[in-house]
Amino acid sequence: MPWVSFFTINSTSGEIILAQPINELRRQYKAAAPLLLGVRAREIASSGAPPMDTTAEVALVLVNTENHPKFASTRYVGTIEEGSPALTAVRWDGATICRVTDDDQGKNGTFRLYLEGDGGTFDVQPSSGMNQVDFAILVKNPAALDYESNDRKYLDFHVVAREIQAVSPLSSTTEATDKDTGEFWKSSVSRQSMDLLPKNLILNSETGVITLQTLEEMDREQFQSIP
Repeated sequence: MPWVSFFTINSTSGEIILAQPINELRRQYKAAAPLLLGVRAREIASSGAPPMDTTAEVALVLVNTENHPKFASTRYVGTIEEGSPALTAVRWDGATICRVTDDDQGKNGTFRLYLEGDGGTFDVQPSSGMNQVDFAILVKNPAALDYESNDRKYLDFHVVAREIQAVSPLSSTTEATDKDTGEFWKSSVSRQSMDLLPKNLILNSETGVITLQTLEEMDREQFQSIP
């Protein structure tokens, strides 16, 4: 019984006590089978008669303490192009690892994934997993990505991982931000176009609205076109 060294026993009360940290015991012995300890009780002889003894076997079960699912990052920032078709995957910034883990053993380590606050725009795949899963965010409703018809130019929503089989299901949440590339395209075009406009016109770099700054050179009889 290699795990015997992890325990000690009170010689008077018979109480079995951990002699080493429980986490180290869990690390070395993850088996679901009980840990068996042999316990012997022997009389303290008060006469010349030999002491009597008896033995018993104690089975110890490592009860799983539930851990909530954990995301590899507390915030993900990604980009999706305007007009992307359904099932297009969000591109994540940098060396992002879209992963969720649950260290619970057995069925306690199963969880489902879903989105909150995205308005039905996206979907998360896979929708469930066990212990460790790499996930992706896919377009579900392409119409919701139309830059011109949406007031919001980016979306903030949450990815939730919630345990399925646990007695008291635990969950974890991470924030996902999706930036519509149409916004950056418009800003870029605006900056490039500003230098091409006549001096009496102003282009708003945010909205694209062109405003007349002065009536100079606006006489139709004198000028056929704006210089």
